[in-house]
Amino acid sequence: MVEADNSLSANVAAENDHGDEKMASAPPAPGEERAEEEEFEMAAASPPEEEAPKKQSFMNAARSKALRPFVIISTSYLLFTITDGAIRMIVLLEAYQKNFSALAVAIMFTLYEFASVFTNVVSENANVL
Repeated sequence: MVEADNSLSANVAAENDHGDEKMASAPPAPGEERAEEEEFEMAAASPPEEEAPKKQSFMNAARSKALRPFVIISTSYLLFTITDGAIRMIVLLEAYQKNFSALAVAIMFTLYEFASVFTNVVSENANVL
């Protein structure tokens, strides 16, 4: 038994480039052996993997009850974004047609954004009270 341990240490030390026999012949920590055994037992006891469910088409998934709120909210947000951009372009073109300067249009849009922020702050504080 002692000879087998010595030959194992000699083989490991020979593979070690630096010849550090302490590092090569150190016994494994008590928890390491048990962890490997547990992994093997868990792998052997695990049931076979189930087949992945078939993928639905996009339209069938969009019609499902689970995704309906997501589709409604996303579509509404997309439409709002498009119409908000269109209204801003109409206002910008109208200001150009009426010969507003670039500075005047910039101030007008800045005041519009501040009014939006003010409205959101007031409505949030009204809900708190």
